[in-house]
Amino acid sequence: MKVTPEQIELIDKALIKIGINYADIRYEMTDHIAAALEQKDGRFEHHLKGYILQNKSELKKTNRRFIFIAMGRAYKKFFINMLKPWSLVIFAAVFALSMLLIRSFGRENAIMALFYFFIAFNCLLSTPVIYKVLTRKNQHSLDFGFSFINLIILYPTIYMVDYQTTIANDMIVALYYAVVLLISVIMHITIWQFNRQFKLRYNG
Repeated sequence: MKVTPEQIELIDKALIKIGINYADIRYEMTDHIAAALEQKDGRFEHHLKGYILQNKSELKKTNRRFIFIAMGRAYKKFFINMLKPWSLVIFAAVFALSMLLIRSFGRENAIMALFYFFIAFNCLLSTPVIYKVLTRKNQHSLDFGFSFINLIILYPTIYMVDYQTTIANDMIVALYYAVVLLISVIMHITIWQFNRQFKLRYNG
């Protein structure tokens, strides 16, 4: 039997029900399940329920494997972007701005300005990802992979607010913020690049 768009939606909902939350992974699985069910005759819902029950464990294993594959692809793209010439331009611009702020307003005021900018920048650009997590709509597997980067750079950045008073050289402080802000910018650029690919591939 030919699988209809309505039946494709039923497959998608069945995958969500067993914890397959990422749209790109469900798309690949839906294709595979639809191909398997096309070979069967009779009530579609009955065959779908049977397929999910029979293959639930394997589907979850496949989901985890796809997440790690997606993480690998995302981090590879992230490091490629870090090595692009425009990354050096961003780094140099942030470093120069940091030094200018330190020289103009003093280190303590500059640190607080850079810290609040870092927090505001990440909150603003993370809003679409947070919204997708809360609504469980259009989540993609790389959203999970990149969540670690923000955590890795957030804690030392909070610590730097107090620790900066013990650092003798202004340049070290400026270099630190140039690095963490560059990482944030590259991370969000990489997310945007993958989301654009997902949109073209899965949403036409």
